Amino acid sequence: MKLVEAINDLVTRAQEILEEESFDSFMLERVYRIKGDIVDPSVRVLRAHPKHAPAAEALQALYVALEEYVVTFQMAPNRRDDRRHKVEGLLSRVRRELLPAGDRTGEVEQLLDEVRKWQVKTTLDAGGRLVYSTPDGSVVPPRDVITRKVGPQVIDQAVKAQRPYADKMRPRDVRGEPGGLIVLNEGERAIVVGDLHGRYDNLEYILKDKTNLRDILDGSAHLIFTGDAVHPRSSAINSPEAYEDSFCVMLLIMTLKAENPFNVHYLIGNHDNAHVGGLPAGRGQVRQDELFEAFILQKFGRTVFDRYCDFVNMSPVSAKLKTPTGYVLLVHAGLSPRILNDAGLINILVKGRQSVALQDLLWSRNYEAAVLDRCMASVGVKFIIAGHTTPTAERAQRYGFEVIAEGVAGHVHQRQIILSAQHNMFGYLDVDMKRPLPERITDLIARDGRPAFRIMKPRTANGSAATPAPAEPAPAPAQPAPA
Repeated sequence: MKLVEAINDLVTRAQEILEEESFDSFMLERVYRIKGDIVDPSVRVLRAHPKHAPAAEALQALYVALEEYVVTFQMAPNRRDDRRHKVEGLLSRVRRELLPAGDRTGEVEQLLDEVRKWQVKTTLDAGGRLVYSTPDGSVVPPRDVITRKVGPQVIDQAVKAQRPYADKMRPRDVRGEPGGLIVLNEGERAIVVGDLHGRYDNLEYILKDKTNLRDILDGSAHLIFTGDAVHPRSSAINSPEAYEDSFCVMLLIMTLKAENPFNVHYLIGNHDNAHVGGLPAGRGQVRQDELFEAFILQKFGRTVFDRYCDFVNMSPVSAKLKTPTGYVLLVHAGLSPRILNDAGLINILVKGRQSVALQDLLWSRNYEAAVLDRCMASVGVKFIIAGHTTPTAERAQRYGFEVIAEGVAGHVHQRQIILSAQHNMFGYLDVDMKRPLPERITDLIARDGRPAFRIMKPRTANGSAATPAPAEPAPAPAQPAPA
């Protein structure tokens, strides 16, 4: 996109908003899209050229005025005309500063060619690898390309992409801040991914399965991560490469979030929360939160780590997924007896990152049937989908749940699913949001009519991918013995 086209697009979008006669919740989302699509990348490039600093300031001022206008539209109608005149004046200034005149045409078009470098899009190449549309068409991985060419910009986009949730999708807490709960009432599919713990390759395979990436990019599918994408899956894996893999996983998630802010959702886990004031997280005696932070600081610097923390700070904690016959709750670990209603989920961050209720949601393994039933009734859900606990036979016996596929999925009294995507055998859950919920959570069905559980083929002995094709889903498990 040339600079001329971008500014014309900006002017058109702004004028459309000014012509609206009534306020709706999507108006503010449209303003945020203008910021992410045009204003932020243009300002960044313009500021790199000192003589274009006034144009950058004009763009920034226009966005602020447009946002103020939309807020005024709803909250102070008597001030709307004044705000409108301010926006119109700044639109004229932007046209004057940035639309080409005479021999300036080539100069400003060259500037927006630079802006285009900051716009990241995700597609699949002919070989099935994920590709960012960076100027050199880089394929990812290798790690170098992601971290050197795309990283900081993607993080910046992704942090901004957290904002466009409308209040009806992400209700505000008592402080007026976006709350800990998002409510997903619209959509056809929900693709739910459990703990990745640095497995970039597994996430890549999940995105390539079925029509997942296409459906995510066209907005028909929600992609929901239940946290803990970072930190190696074992205390024995503490090389710089392992922590770089963790960084790359988050970078890919942030890229998808930046492109698709309304249908890609990252719910924080205990390992994420450790970086923003939560309890320490690691494996055994290894403080993985400290090692991950040290890696990013050494390789990329404080700014990148701070922006990563911004992303985590702005991420929700839980999500409610609507179906024709009720809601499914998604959270990292489980529910808490201290959460008495939806307001408890919305206000979960008000008391800080180490509150007891938040630790329950991020760390709990209380799988007692009576507690589970009471907690689900409190927030009006029929099922829970979570991660946190690796679903192995040993842990199933210790904590009281049933294994569906070793290391991949388990269920708790047919009420809660436990997902994991961190091992060589891995998978995800594909939920049809248009289908009534079954009586047993293990009977969930995907949009294509197949079982919701997708179990992917294991890797070869050396850890490389044996084949890009997923295995057939595991058969539905037998009814467990009564709890």
